[in-house]
Amino acid sequence: MEYLFLAQLSEDYYKQIKVLFEQIEFSSIEQCPGFSDAAYPNEKIIHALFLSNNEIKGYAQIKIKKHILASVYFGPLIKTESDYELFIKEIKKYCKRKFIPVLKILPPHNTIKYQSSFWEQLKADTNFETCDNEFNWSTLISKINLTDEELLKSFADNHRQSIKKAMNIGFKTTLLNQKDIDTFNNQYCEMYTAKGLPINITNNFQKFTRLFQFFEEHKNGFFMGVWLENKLIGGVCISFGNNVAFYLEGYSHPDYRKLPVSHLALYESMKLARDNGLNYFDFGGYANNTVEGDQLYNINKFKEGFRGELIYYPKTMIFYTSLPVKWMYKLFLLLRK
Repeated sequence: MEYLFLAQLSEDYYKQIKVLFEQIEFSSIEQCPGFSDAAYPNEKIIHALFLSNNEIKGYAQIKIKKHILASVYFGPLIKTESDYELFIKEIKKYCKRKFIPVLKILPPHNTIKYQSSFWEQLKADTNFETCDNEFNWSTLISKINLTDEELLKSFADNHRQSIKKAMNIGFKTTLLNQKDIDTFNNQYCEMYTAKGLPINITNNFQKFTRLFQFFEEHKNGFFMGVWLENKLIGGVCISFGNNVAFYLEGYSHPDYRKLPVSHLALYESMKLARDNGLNYFDFGGYANNTVEGDQLYNINKFKEGFRGELIYYPKTMIFYTSLPVKWMYKLFLLLRK
């Protein structure tokens, strides 16, 4: 076995990783080669490869922040429990060699089937921590390999009526082209501003443009817009993984926020994903520990109306390279509050 940690991937490694990505069900777009370059161009990315007989058996994108924190989101991608543990240990060793004090790993979807005994043994072997205040992940996933009528019937009554209302009003959906991304971004940022949330319109436009180009090149996603007559009033950004579509971003124009813009956008996106051969739709996360009245609580309720299955991922694992590092990092977090 061999472990490589690379700043750049060769064409051969890239192709092998793409094969692995497509073999593991519900592989997150966060672990798709090239996605991070499009979505997070200013972040340092290290590609971790687990090889056996010159064949890639595991892969992880590691984000390095200020040489203090290494993060793996929804990874590493690997098929077996034993290899997952081996790979985790090697990533931890790499961080220690590079004097990166903290490593956080959010396990991928395929690890939710691992028994509690596996995590207990891994914790004993690697001494990781978990915390409810960390970035722990849950999401809603719906089956979409249904007819249009069956899909619509699977939703809550209110969502079905909202979608029918959108159609009766005359809302239409189309895939957006590159010239539409500017309007998509401007309205998306208007929504953020209306909610009192900070956003950089220029940086966000560049991100959406890169994502659009990434989807076009790899045929693994789309931007869909909702129109009233000739005016764009909302839309969504959807990516494709192995057998699953992921809801990445979405908005409705503040002037139309009381109308069912997002209901129709997601329904039509689910149909389009199904027509592209995908069987599942991931609603892009479900916020834990929300309080009634919060924005995230309301978003949860909206997503729940599509009647997806709520999936809890294993908690984020936090590794420290030494005991002094652990206490220094916790002090840093405390002082930053």
